[in-house]
Amino acid sequence: AAWGSAVSDPSAVADLLEAAAACATAPLSPGWRELVDLSVAAREAARFKVDVSFSLLGIGESGARLSVNDKGEEVAFRERLREVAPSLGLAEPQLDAMLGVSPPGVVQTTLGVKWPDAGGAPSRVTLYHEELFRAADGAALIAEVFHRFGARPPEPRSGVEPGAVAVDIHREQVVGLKDYWIATEKSAAPTVALPKALEAFRRATPFARERGTRRYLVARRFDRAGDLVGHKLLWMSEAHEPAAVARAWAFVDDARRRLALPASRASRALDRLRSRWSHPASLYPDLVSLDLDRDEQPLGLTVYVSLKG
Repeated sequence: AAWGSAVSDPSAVADLLEAAAACATAPLSPGWRELVDLSVAAREAARFKVDVSFSLLGIGESGARLSVNDKGEEVAFRERLREVAPSLGLAEPQLDAMLGVSPPGVVQTTLGVKWPDAGGAPSRVTLYHEELFRAADGAALIAEVFHRFGARPPEPRSGVEPGAVAVDIHREQVVGLKDYWIATEKSAAPTVALPKALEAFRRATPFARERGTRRYLVARRFDRAGDLVGHKLLWMSEAHEPAAVARAWAFVDDARRRLALPASRASRALDRLRSRWSHPASLYPDLVSLDLDRDEQPLGLTVYVSLKG
């Protein structure tokens, strides 16, 4: 396939999703085939329709994780969410609260699912509204989601664009919320104040040479009441050209070497995926994140992998 065209190969998407499943030691329930319409995912894959993530820093194994959004199926995606909600541990009022914030197609709605190392039922399900810069007032949408789930809304961040809002749920219980803000930099100077570890990570992330900018998401994690419990920075690779894909993987490999990360089920699954990839579609890290706890200590380095035609 020519660079920039649709991926359109269902087997490429399936191989990507199977790599996520390989991070668990037993089958997932529900599995990705129950959550993803493979034909739509293949048609829309080059628009960041699906991604899988590999947590490479932390103690022990990290389980499996994938996300799928509503691109190309804005109404059908919500219908499928309601069909699979019982198996995901989502209550109907929770779906009503999240989906009622914004009608289909205004912003992007995304489902993220994380399973434990042992497979089986999800350990966490996350509902997102993303691309909030498309909304009339993205900051107000973040506040509305927090309000609907009984949490104190966070203060908006200055100098950055609203990116996303998320609700973490486990067995019909809200366990946390997150807000995400987009920073765009044209120089090495920071756009927003960050905890020390995230500032060091920010400085290490490369610029997109083709555009002369560096973009990343700054996220805050909150408990169910709205109290701050952690921070995250997600570097956006913006790998729209083959050379940028190579640079993005080089950054991932360098970070792994510098951190001397131990081998894990997740790291082995990522390495197998990269070494065996044989599809014309490019496999690339669309996001690389560092997560901190409430004491600003690193919790995880995570690589999010997607496809580009």
